[in-house]
Amino acid sequence: MTQKWKALVSSLLVFLLLFASASFNTAAANEANNFRDLGASHNWALKDVAKMSLRQIIQGDGNGNFLPDQYVSQEQAVAMVIRALGLKGEVDQYDPAAYQLQYRNVSNWAKPYVAIADRYRLLRWEEESRFDGISAASREWVAQLLVRMIDKEDDVSQYSQTASSFADTDKIHAWALDYVKLASSDAYGLIKGIPNANGTVNFNPLDFVTRIQLAALISRAEPFLTVHRDTELQGDIVSVTGNQMVVQTSAGLQTVTLTSGTLVFKNDRQANAASLEPMQPVLVIGKPTAAYIEVLDESRRVEKVSGTLVKVYKDLKAIALSDSSNNLKTYELSEQATYRSIDGTLTSFDGLSENDTVELTILRGKVISVYRLAGGTSTTNAGIIYEWDQANGLLTLQKLSGTPQIYRIGSAVTVTYPDNRTTGLNDLFKGMEVELTVLDNVVSKIHVKTIVEEGTVISLSSDKSILTYEKNDGTPSVRKIAADATIKYGSGATALLSDLQEGDKIVIHIADNGIKSLTISNRTGQSVGELSDLYIEGTVVSLDENAKTLVLKDNSGELKSYEYDTLPELYVNGESDPTLADIKKDMKAKIQLFDDKIVYIEVDNRIEGTVVLIDPDRRIMTLALDGNTQKNYFVDSDYDVNIKDESSADLSDLERNDYVRVELTETNKIKEIDVKRELEYKVTDVSTSSKRLRVEDDDGNSESLYIYSDVRLTVPGINNPKVDDVKEDDLVKATYFGNELKAVEVLPVTRGFITSINTARNEVAVKKFDGSTTTITFGSEDTVKVNSQSYSQINSLAAGDRIEVRFSLGNKKIFDVMQKLEGTFSYVSDSDYLYLIESATRYKLAENPYIHKADTGLTLRNLSKYDKIAIYLLDDVVYEIEKTN
Repeated sequence: MTQKWKALVSSLLVFLLLFASASFNTAAANEANNFRDLGASHNWALKDVAKMSLRQIIQGDGNGNFLPDQYVSQEQAVAMVIRALGLKGEVDQYDPAAYQLQYRNVSNWAKPYVAIADRYRLLRWEEESRFDGISAASREWVAQLLVRMIDKEDDVSQYSQTASSFADTDKIHAWALDYVKLASSDAYGLIKGIPNANGTVNFNPLDFVTRIQLAALISRAEPFLTVHRDTELQGDIVSVTGNQMVVQTSAGLQTVTLTSGTLVFKNDRQANAASLEPMQPVLVIGKPTAAYIEVLDESRRVEKVSGTLVKVYKDLKAIALSDSSNNLKTYELSEQATYRSIDGTLTSFDGLSENDTVELTILRGKVISVYRLAGGTSTTNAGIIYEWDQANGLLTLQKLSGTPQIYRIGSAVTVTYPDNRTTGLNDLFKGMEVELTVLDNVVSKIHVKTIVEEGTVISLSSDKSILTYEKNDGTPSVRKIAADATIKYGSGATALLSDLQEGDKIVIHIADNGIKSLTISNRTGQSVGELSDLYIEGTVVSLDENAKTLVLKDNSGELKSYEYDTLPELYVNGESDPTLADIKKDMKAKIQLFDDKIVYIEVDNRIEGTVVLIDPDRRIMTLALDGNTQKNYFVDSDYDVNIKDESSADLSDLERNDYVRVELTETNKIKEIDVKRELEYKVTDVSTSSKRLRVEDDDGNSESLYIYSDVRLTVPGINNPKVDDVKEDDLVKATYFGNELKAVEVLPVTRGFITSINTARNEVAVKKFDGSTTTITFGSEDTVKVNSQSYSQINSLAAGDRIEVRFSLGNKKIFDVMQKLEGTFSYVSDSDYLYLIESATRYKLAENPYIHKADTGLTLRNLSKYDKIAIYLLDDVVYEIEKTN
């Protein structure tokens, strides 16, 4: 041991002995002092060991050893974090006999700690498979624990689109990746990477954390905690005179005494008391006699500021805030800043508005977190009215995200309607689409986007563009019908305007351009001798075989009765040999009608839900069912798992958040598991006669999708689409349960060239190849692809780029920038391939390529050999040809 190290340990001994006079446990302090296994190689964390030992957050083995290089177990790590959070009192009051949790391999001493960690959501039962008490804690697991320790769980999802800087990102488990990104970010700096010789940095997610490393990690988390300890104070030095130091704290001036044994740390190294200067921020352990003083890193000081937003600078990503003293200050937002609000509506910088009341968290002079306490003007409060309680002034909105939100209506609220009616609040009712302006948590303005009215048809104009009807209150009304209006029967079957009859009962939705949808509520739409192309879906309420009647409850909760004459074609859980007696209450049902009578019944009692927990060894599965209900199931020993393109799958192939459909035995054990998979393909061929789509995935693998009657086909802008509505080169999303194809959806695609980009509003203006124009919003989860490289910023696009914009899974958009090639036109073959004189490569033409010279449209016949052209390609397909000479 070096002389310097001996002096340091000696100082630590004096420091701990002096400190025993305070409220710390003397025995623990003496044990901390006599750690015989701390060497010079541990000097980097001596400050953390001393601090954590004194606080009894980390203790020795009782035999004079700290065991600094010993791996810390998961239960030990949990215990240290619980103590660091000041929750030891709750642990002491916990009765170990009450421990009922099923976390694996938890030592008896650790059970109270695990129970308290579960109570505070540091550990989560749905993640039970990740926790094994006596197992060593990995770096990725500790990253998750630290994030929860500083209460930043709600911010994790906002790192999903942040690129990882670690060279070994592929080794980080998917569940841990966003936690690692947050914990290692510049904004928090809780855990660092390990440099490689080639200049890259690894995270080493599966490496285990040692005891001394965890002491340092918990120390780094301290600036983000608000734990009060009576034996400590924190503030800025006012003066140091002799052996007296005056500190300005939030509670006022406090004086502490320095002794020859007072340990001083500065820049993570031991210093002496003479280095202490006014204005330095310090942490002092021990009062009135200081045993430990740490000069804090000012750049790591976290500041909380509250006030009202006076200005939001969208282009600068900065805000001006007026605090409670009316002081005005401008703050810059960190690129990794997170955004939250009381009502859950704030998720990004773009959601901030002037007059918002916010709390800012500031680190290194930049805002790293914004929490909106009360809204100024917000445009995110849009949705469908679920309930309007006019008597109490309360409006419940079913938001576009699917979550309900209740609002209080202000006394001076203004209401605007698309038809300029002036009836105020009196015409609001369930089903209307609205946008709310909220100020100080009270609705000040309601803009009705869609009016809902019910009535009876009087007449339809000869050109079928004007509808006259009588409203339920007896007053007549005349409305224009929008060109793209959807018309349907109460059964859900598609109807035509020509199907409207005088006296029909109707429900209509009215927008700015007139009636946008109309439902004929008194008729099913099935004519005599006509087989419905659409299925009617619902839940079985009852089946009366004597009356030959089936009663279903539809998605809106309405009961409807259907009759049958002869025994319908019947399928139960996909099997074709059941009897009507197999149809049970609450089964999901799908029926088809002929002459308004049932000819086909398909019922299913398989349960669908999201996998919350899967334990292959004990064959236990926890599913989140409809209504957020969680239920545990045992898996039968003779079970099957069906996953698209995976042979011989078993329980170990299931992952948390998988959506599954399961079939139960009579004893409620799972015997069949079909896993939902959504896959994207490009259509390469359409066969109308065989109802088949030939498709290809990104790896070039081919697949046939057969669009039979039990497969739901969706094509944008087309009601009741057929196979021939799908075109070659369309992008489709295929939904499978197991190996069974359930749905095919043509993904919307926009192709054209960018005319302008508004970075402040994240909007891209596009002139499409068909001559129309559109504006597309660039979302936080959208991606730009240029020459096989992916980017997440809108500034990766430029005016003049030819792009294809398509939706991928989760409604994320992909902006594919086309490749530009210039050359000399040669000819186009009969098989629609284009050839250039300079190249031996042939280029496949899209079905209707955009051909032009400047703003003048052309056809292939207008092109001659030796014309100079520019072609724009994507996936080797030409979508635009520009004649340049």
